[in-house]
Amino acid sequence: MKLEGEHVEVLEFVNVWLKKRYYQEYESLTSEEKDDINDFDTYCELQEKEAYQKLKLIKEGIKTSQKELLKSEIKNYYLLLKISGGLEKGYIDDKGVLSEWMKRNDQMFTEINCNNGDEYTPSYNNLLVAQFRHSQVKMEMDIMEGNTSKWFKAFEVETFDGLVDEITKDEHNRILYELGKEWDCSSRFKKALSNTILWSNREGYYENLYWLCQKYMNLEPTKEMQAKMIPIMKKLKEFESNKDKEEKGINFYPKKAFEKGILSILNEERYQGKVLVLDMWGTWCGSCREEFPYMKKLKKQLAKEKDIAFLYFSMEVSKNPEEHWMETVKYFKLKGDHYLATKDVMRQFMGEVNEFIPGEYPMYIIVNMKGEIAKVPAAYPSDGDKLVKQIKDVLMEE
Repeated sequence: MKLEGEHVEVLEFVNVWLKKRYYQEYESLTSEEKDDINDFDTYCELQEKEAYQKLKLIKEGIKTSQKELLKSEIKNYYLLLKISGGLEKGYIDDKGVLSEWMKRNDQMFTEINCNNGDEYTPSYNNLLVAQFRHSQVKMEMDIMEGNTSKWFKAFEVETFDGLVDEITKDEHNRILYELGKEWDCSSRFKKALSNTILWSNREGYYENLYWLCQKYMNLEPTKEMQAKMIPIMKKLKEFESNKDKEEKGINFYPKKAFEKGILSILNEERYQGKVLVLDMWGTWCGSCREEFPYMKKLKKQLAKEKDIAFLYFSMEVSKNPEEHWMETVKYFKLKGDHYLATKDVMRQFMGEVNEFIPGEYPMYIIVNMKGEIAKVPAAYPSDGDKLVKQIKDVLMEE
């Protein structure tokens, strides 16, 4: 949103309303303010009214259209705060029946403006995320109650395990499409799709993303949005065409490699005389994916060091993870040696290394040239040059 002039009162107001974080405000409230649905809604409505009054007092430095946009953003912010409060409280009460919070949230979604255009407004975009979460919770309740036939058909599976597997492998793209197409506003659905495609592309959630792009393009988006989609689709199509091919520098090792545990792998002949950098991760782990670009940068910084090997140990939760695991490695072009581990294998290794370290993902470990654990946990690749320094320190020890 671009404002003309430098009117202090306008800038101060915009800085407050375009930077407010609903989750921080929710956390700052007392139990008395947020535990009772009527008290909580009253708090939100009073705050909303006060914000409108402040906006009304601004007479100069802002266009009418901009003022209307801010007015809409205030409304969306307090709708979002109310809905988020409902999601926090849960949709099933102590007696096992639908709570007042869920019924209220169902009503709240009918009050959202159906078409907000392509203008970037944080609260409106966050409302779309909240509606997705709301729909997701209702689907989960459906499934828990045994109403699975609808979802078997939507996700093209025949068993409960198959449904869980599909949802586990892709928590963002296809699930949004299957839930969002039932929303009462097609423009809002289309906006949610475009937001998700751009976000998933940026964050590396490639699962069903090309499929989702195709579905979105069938909805006839604006020329501006089409122009954003074309390069994404081109990249994804190329990946889909090449994902079954072997890629130089990416080595997959079979399950039998774990017959004697991870420590035995670290002492194999091919790793002797090398410093090993271990990346403990999972395809389901968003934080793990966020670190991959930083790891790529780190490898470039250490390109002249020949006595380093990068090993990736992935702990998977789906029943048939091999294909998804290999696809994810290839998508992110993770050059190195790759091992697919079970939860038991990973737990055993963590206990052998240091029973006091937290079992969190991702985790990075450095092994010296003697096959001994030198640093656990090591720094994250995103921690500036900390991990590079730790690796070089271990190299210098030899």
